[in-house]
Amino acid sequence: MRCVVVSAFGGPERLVIRDHPDPHANRGQVRVRVHAAGVNPVDAKIAEGGPTAERFGVTPPFGNGSDFAGTVDEADGCGGWSVGDRVYGGARFKAQAEYVVIEDLSTLNATPDGVSDETAAALDIAGRTALAGIAVLGLGPNDTVLVSAAAGGVGILAVQLARRSGARVLAVASEVNHVALAALDVEPLAYGPTLKRAIRDAAPNGVDALMDCYGGGYLDLARGLGVDPGRMNSVVDRAEARRIGAYSKGRANTSTHAIRPLADLIDAGELVLPIAGRYPMDQVADAYRRLNAGPRLGKIVLTIS
Repeated sequence: MRCVVVSAFGGPERLVIRDHPDPHANRGQVRVRVHAAGVNPVDAKIAEGGPTAERFGVTPPFGNGSDFAGTVDEADGCGGWSVGDRVYGGARFKAQAEYVVIEDLSTLNATPDGVSDETAAALDIAGRTALAGIAVLGLGPNDTVLVSAAAGGVGILAVQLARRSGARVLAVASEVNHVALAALDVEPLAYGPTLKRAIRDAAPNGVDALMDCYGGGYLDLARGLGVDPGRMNSVVDRAEARRIGAYSKGRANTSTHAIRPLADLIDAGELVLPIAGRYPMDQVADAYRRLNAGPRLGKIVLTIS
C-alpha cells in the first residue's frame, strides 16, 4: 500500500509517499480501505519535531495523520463489523494510508448514509475537541461566549454546539468567513487591534465564557474582559490555561463514541462541517501548506484512491 510518512522532522516538504506491505486484519480486528483522511494542525506540530513530537514519543520515519473514513474490507464478524460497512474514526500515525488495520474496534463509528467520506474523515479530532471544549464551559441561554478561530475545524463546530446550548456566540474570524458564520446564527468579529473594543461594543454587559481555538493571547484578553478563568478553555495555550486555573480540554477528554451524535446531526442537516480543501494523497505537502496559509472555512482532507 501507499502511505504518508514523516521522513524527517521539519516542514511539509518532509512528508513523502512510500510503499509498505499491505496490512491485514487478524482475528478480532478489521481492515479499512481508506477513502479520505483528515489534515490537522497537531499533525504538523508533531512532524516539526520539538516538544510536541517528544510528548508523543515519535522519531522519524513514522506514519502521519489520525482521522480517516472508508469501507471495511477485511473482518471476521467480531465487534459487529462486516465487509462493506462504511466507517470513520481515528488511528494516530496510521490514517493517511490506503489501508488501516483497527485493533480496538470501539474506536470505529458507522458513517451515516447522508455523510460523505470526506466529512466523516474530518470529524474525529475536531469533533472530539469541540465537544470537550464546549462541555466544560457549562453554557446556557443566559451566557455570552467568545470563540476564537471560529471558522477553523474545531471553531466551526464549537460555535454551533454553543448555539445549541442557547448561548449567544461572538465568533472571531477573518472577514472573508463572516457571511458563512452569520448564517450559523452567531455574531462574527474581525481580528485586529480593535477586537477588544468590538467585543465590549457587542456585549456591553460582559462576556461569560471563552472557547480559545487560536492561542496567542486570548486567555489574557478574556481576563481583561472580566471572564472567570473557571469558564475559559484553551485547546492551544494549555500550559497557560493550567497556570491561571482555566481548562485545557481537548480530544483526549472525549471518547470516540461521543462524536456519533455530531455525525447524526450532520446527517440530519442540523450541523455543518465545511470542507475547505481537498487534495489527493500525492499532494499531501500542499495540503499542509494550505493548512498553514491563512483563513479557511472548516477542514482540509486528503482523498485517497
